[in-house]
Amino acid sequence: MYLHSDGTYHYCYQSCLTCIEEGTDKDNSKCSSCDLSNGYYPLENDTSLCYSLTTKPENTYKSNSGIISYCFESCKTCSKQGVGSASNCDECKIGYYPLSTNAKTCLNDGLRDIYFSNYFLNFETFKYEKCSNECKICSNSKTGCTECASNYYQKIERETTTTLTFTCLNSNTKPIDYYLDSTTTPFTYKPCPERCVSCSMGGTDLANNC
Repeated sequence: MYLHSDGTYHYCYQSCLTCIEEGTDKDNSKCSSCDLSNGYYPLENDTSLCYSLTTKPENTYKSNSGIISYCFESCKTCSKQGVGSASNCDECKIGYYPLSTNAKTCLNDGLRDIYFSNYFLNFETFKYEKCSNECKICSNSKTGCTECASNYYQKIERETTTTLTFTCLNSNTKPIDYYLDSTTTPFTYKPCPERCVSCSMGGTDLANNC
């Protein structure tokens, strides 16, 4: 209870042990201390708010120190604090999706770009899955590279394509009728002239360089 300005004692909100004025609801409890014995704990950034485990806001958890603390930004629920590379979510917030190799890590594209740039969002599983080894960055599928890994180079297709992704090759995976063009930046694998079974450089109609 607290002494009201009218000279009478009024009850504090139910989550308070003590207060200096009457609260109106769980999100405006106006406590000066929480009723810990009945399972109410202070919010980490506003100790005038006291919550139980059933009334605490979404995206919070009870820490070992007895504080209602915030989960990492990508979590709907959690049981301990996390970071971007290991968010420790029990459930992802709307707009965030789990890592295929660790369901407790929830990402959006912004966090993916920072911590897991070699992963892509699979819209069939709604999980972030790892790109193939030849891709440094991929999109839409694990082999749909948008940037090649070290020692891999973009394959230039014989037919013009409008897709934003491409195949990355190295010396072990390139087709026999492709050659490495070291005059481009970065290097690319280009098709040999059509008359060549194989080649070591490009050619023309007059000089096939097979």
